[in-house]
Amino acid sequence: MKEIASSISQLSPAKRRLLQKLLQETLVTDSVAPSQVIPARPEQETMVCSFSQEQLWLLDQLDPGNISYNISFANRLEGPLHLAALERSFQEVVRRHEALRTTFVNEEGQPRPVLANSLYIPFPLVDLQQICGDERENVVGQLLRLEARKPFDLACGPLLRVLLLRLGATDHVFLLVMHHIISDGWSMKVLAQELTTLYNAFASEKPSPLPELTLQYADFASWQRDYLQGDMLNSQLTYWARQLSGVVPLELPTDHPRPMLQTFNGAHQLLPLPQSLYDELRALSRREGVTLFMVLLAALQTWLYRYTGQADIAIGTPIANRSQPAVEGLIGFFLNTLVMRADLSGSPRFTELLKRVSQVTQEAFAHQDIPFAKLVAELQPTRSLSHAPFFQVVFILQDTSIVDIHLALNNLTQSLFPIESGTSQADLTFQMLQTGQGLAAYVEYNTDLFEADTIARMLGHWQTLLEGIVAAPEQTITTLPLLSAEERQHLLSEGTGPLRPLPAGMTVHEAIEAQAQRTPDALALVCGEQAISYHMLDAQANALAGRLQRHGVQAETLVAVLAERGLALVISVLAIWKAGGAFLPLDPQQPAVRWQQVMQQSAAALVLSSSPFLPHLEPVCQQVELPVLLLPDLLKQQTPEGEPYRRWHWHGHQLAYVISTSGSTGQPKGVMVEQAGMCNHMLGKLADI
Repeated sequence: MKEIASSISQLSPAKRRLLQKLLQETLVTDSVAPSQVIPARPEQETMVCSFSQEQLWLLDQLDPGNISYNISFANRLEGPLHLAALERSFQEVVRRHEALRTTFVNEEGQPRPVLANSLYIPFPLVDLQQICGDERENVVGQLLRLEARKPFDLACGPLLRVLLLRLGATDHVFLLVMHHIISDGWSMKVLAQELTTLYNAFASEKPSPLPELTLQYADFASWQRDYLQGDMLNSQLTYWARQLSGVVPLELPTDHPRPMLQTFNGAHQLLPLPQSLYDELRALSRREGVTLFMVLLAALQTWLYRYTGQADIAIGTPIANRSQPAVEGLIGFFLNTLVMRADLSGSPRFTELLKRVSQVTQEAFAHQDIPFAKLVAELQPTRSLSHAPFFQVVFILQDTSIVDIHLALNNLTQSLFPIESGTSQADLTFQMLQTGQGLAAYVEYNTDLFEADTIARMLGHWQTLLEGIVAAPEQTITTLPLLSAEERQHLLSEGTGPLRPLPAGMTVHEAIEAQAQRTPDALALVCGEQAISYHMLDAQANALAGRLQRHGVQAETLVAVLAERGLALVISVLAIWKAGGAFLPLDPQQPAVRWQQVMQQSAAALVLSSSPFLPHLEPVCQQVELPVLLLPDLLKQQTPEGEPYRRWHWHGHQLAYVISTSGSTGQPKGVMVEQAGMCNHMLGKLADI
């Protein structure tokens, strides 16, 4: 085996890719049972959606025209272009592939594919020859971006479009945009290959050399519905139900709070890595008997663990899902997503983590037949409108020479024209690109969560981590380096900030009370169209503090709060402190089981909440035997005359709040923050303004 591995390592990259492809084809051919052969469906049979198409259609119903599912590529073509041959070639590709002529209508709440017998796609030509120099390049970029971001109407169609820009007599840019429901990355390459073959024939006045297709995407969709039933479906579901049980969302170190509704605004950054690092990563994979994909996946899960402290890391990774040779030449939405879940508990050595990741990866690929959309529908995880189910980070290892999409048209030179779509389907999509120049990290990120500077710094940490892994893979994942030498020195020497004297005995709520006495009518809080003065803020907090004391809150009583961001939340925190208690925040975006864990481990005595959360909160509070008080009702209650609450002798070491983290075991752990630390933090913020 070592001799074989040595011989393979001596092959050129191109020959290694060819060998891999031949082996994959052999494995696929041997593994396809007769029952798995995809038959052509009878013509009279009603068309059905694939499971993946159905999921995209449902998402479009919730957010019509979501442009994050637009896929596009643009080629710059330099040389004499035969425009009529190009248009004829494109229309022929549309004729050949039924998926490109399909739309999706709503039939009693379910998607129904509708096939157009014929379809002409407009072929607009925009002449930009009169615009000169850099200005023309800017206009080209703007036009491509605008076209790539136009939404599609799934019911009316068409679900693809083209645009041809003329920059000069022999200089053109060809843009193709398609909706994901009819295409994927592999399909884009199939289309480009067929377009090239047809153009080269038609430009030479020759007939099409392509044979007619014997199978269409609708045949695959029909077969998939029949295939994923009975024992086959049950065995796949049994594995994934066990594998994904208890997955919790990643608490990524975002720059901005996560919106209540998931957004898809995005940008990207690219970090080329040294060739020497690429060579060392491949050498490590060979020594450990794993693939480069597994090494990089384990590294990414380590990277996320170091940011989040969560030892249970789930990442999505897309696969082509074309194990059947008959569908390799079809255009359609075949792409599937697998969930790679890693157990990083116990601070393992990186080599030990590699073994865990290798086993999980092999098991996942052995159970890859069930579409992710079907998996979500069957397992019904706790859903949140703020993020996708099961994972928020996507990982891709991509050989750009294999998936390169270009038009090799006769007598023309081509180059890819970059398009910044401004979208991101996940919080982070982490692509490792194998190029002719080595390895590069390409990160697509949600701009509503992350700033560009943060992503650039995180990419630097990624390179440092990879260098640490290849230098000493026997290190534990907690001791592998993440910071550069410059960052480490900055944190040690300057990162703690200047020392400032802390007023003796001051607490945050006392500071706000003093401010209310100095400027009672000054604006204290603004939330949307609501506003409140310092006097009203302090008065309402005093009244609520008295009501909390009558419910048993006293010195360092822990009060859990589950409420929307707003004035009432701030008032409740101040009231808890005034009553002598400490604040325990419950995250509305976390599942109810997480609330239960936090309340049990913290020994909270009381829960404040609001009506929208009661259906999920009350069953949990019944299990942990905690009373629930409605915050809006408490704020409306009349306050008895006299002192609204009993004042305590507060001190700096009194507990202010408890914040829960996942910890290295994946279980929530409480971090206690004192009033002095809280006050110091607030004063530091004021000093920085």
